[in-house]
Amino acid sequence: MVHIQPAGSTTHLCVFSPATGQQLRPCTATPQGYANRSTWARGQAWAIYGFTMAYRYARDPALLQAARATAAFFANRTDATGGVPPWDFDAPQPEAWPDASAAAIAASGLLELAELSGDVAHRRRALLALDTLASAPALRAPPARSPAVLGACRHDCGDDQCSLIESDYYLYEALRRLDGAWPRPPDERSARPTADVAVESDVKSPD
Repeated sequence: MVHIQPAGSTTHLCVFSPATGQQLRPCTATPQGYANRSTWARGQAWAIYGFTMAYRYARDPALLQAARATAAFFANRTDATGGVPPWDFDAPQPEAWPDASAAAIAASGLLELAELSGDVAHRRRALLALDTLASAPALRAPPARSPAVLGACRHDCGDDQCSLIESDYYLYEALRRLDGAWPRPPDERSARPTADVAVESDVKSPD
């Protein structure tokens, strides 16, 4: 969890010394992110999803705290964009193109996080993103070029004429979660953090 920054953002990679094991520096390597210490939106979405899934199986409170911190950063930075982030939260205009795949990944993770934590705010954030993905023509794949539902971010293909498999996969997964059809062992359906575990996050986005 060393790549989580104090505000709840993430760097894509952390570089460690092979000799000592000490962390040398965090970085967001191109072509994923805009700059070395920027916050790549899809990486942030993977963090929300990944820490949530890890908590689902390990029940380590630190994993739940990490999921909630990364989710808080994502939510604070996407309120004005309907839950769909720019491809990198630090990318300047006019190159801050929207990333539908990051929104779909985050939406699925947030729905799971809402169930595991009992916090309905995560579900509302997921529904906001899904509503935007369903209603914004600019986020769809061009029918003449791709059978996909969602298009790729312009950063990934140089224009808006390609698609990414994770966009549709996590959109479909999120919709199955909403429908209650996503499979899981029965004993996990009502699992919640114990009352004596502090999991609230006061992480806010930077001014």
